[in-house]
Amino acid sequence: MICDKTKRNPINTKQIIKNFKIKSIYEATLNFFKYLNVPLNKAIKESIDINNLYGKNKAFDIVDSTYMIGGIDDGIFKDKETPVEPKPQRYMGLLVFAIELNIDSPTRTQLSTISRIFNRKFEYTPIVILFKYSDKLSISNTQRQEYSENQKWREGEKVGKVTILRDIDIDNPHRGHIDILENMDILKAKNTDKTKQINSYEALYAYWQKVFDVELLQNRFYTQLFEIFQNLVDTTELCGIKDSGLKQEFVVRLIGRVLFLKFLEKKGVVPSSK
Repeated sequence: MICDKTKRNPINTKQIIKNFKIKSIYEATLNFFKYLNVPLNKAIKESIDINNLYGKNKAFDIVDSTYMIGGIDDGIFKDKETPVEPKPQRYMGLLVFAIELNIDSPTRTQLSTISRIFNRKFEYTPIVILFKYSDKLSISNTQRQEYSENQKWREGEKVGKVTILRDIDIDNPHRGHIDILENMDILKAKNTDKTKQINSYEALYAYWQKVFDVELLQNRFYTQLFEIFQNLVDTTELCGIKDSGLKQEFVVRLIGRVLFLKFLEKKGVVPSSK
């Protein structure tokens, strides 16, 4: 079921994301996880009534439709499919949902609240949710951990931090978003470190925790930024200036202005160059 692949072409990733514009959210989400080489026990194709299933909640007012895409357990890595029900029951694996919203710009709090509700209902099962709204996507991943010794009387697992990859543009996804999505590919872990075989749901869950870790993403950003800085300092020639300190100061100002322009572009203050 899991076949090896050559290095990805970003165009392919963009095409997979654009599927959310031309296919149903159920089909597009299935294709998305297949592209990431993630095996799924498929669930039902029909939308489920979350108010009926999990109880009425004001947070669900922004939900238009909900699909249980499928589950990931150890058996599916060995081509042994397991039936998946949309009921909040103990499941030795993790579950994937796709939710279409009826608003254009949900806040992080709204997405986080829905993610927490789902994870609390499925007491023993981590939940990954793909949200679609307007022409954007978001993916939430919620940390789970055992209760402390003095709370062992509680059922299930403690719901921890919700990490959200927000506002992925379906028509024109940002390079950074593409990189993170491609890092969700379970073969990416194998190619990066030969000892990291993703052959169980726990290994997959742990790997995705790292992919979505905000601190690691920030460290990666600053590492790449420093590499750009160093390369510009080494290759930039300024007319009549050979002092390395002045050259570094120029590059710092240049990078700062480019980042500020990108910020203005994202806010719509200045037009996009694309």
